[in-house]
Amino acid sequence: MQTVYLLSGPAGVGKSTTSSALVSALKNSAYISGDDVSHMHVSGRQKPWESKSETSLIWNNIFSLTQNFIQNGIDVVIDYVTFPGEAFWLKDKLKELTQNVVYVVLWTDPENLLKRDQLRLPEQQMGDRCLALIKEFRE
Repeated sequence: MQTVYLLSGPAGVGKSTTSSALVSALKNSAYISGDDVSHMHVSGRQKPWESKSETSLIWNNIFSLTQNFIQNGIDVVIDYVTFPGEAFWLKDKLKELTQNVVYVVLWTDPENLLKRDQLRLPEQQMGDRCLALIKEFRE
């Protein structure tokens, strides 16, 4: 039975770095970047944190990709800011295909988060959104 790994946490915490290492360690796996899926919607795209319909579209697309990989015997690593409700939704949608869903929230202090964010290209920096995500995860 395939395993789905959901690596979550605030922007800049190291989800992509950790996901890359995990994908490399697995024998037969696929990597899904939630950010890449989110940016597939080009014209008319709204910020997911400001639009429930945009968030729903992203998660339905992540589900479809995950389902396709699992049906072909491939483990899946998902790298995206994932709150518990979204993780439980995905696990429920996948229950006929796998019971192996691992949800991990990576964490660091706000100072390190902002330092890591500053290492990104200017157009990719999240700034105050990093701190807002810390608050959302705590809640």
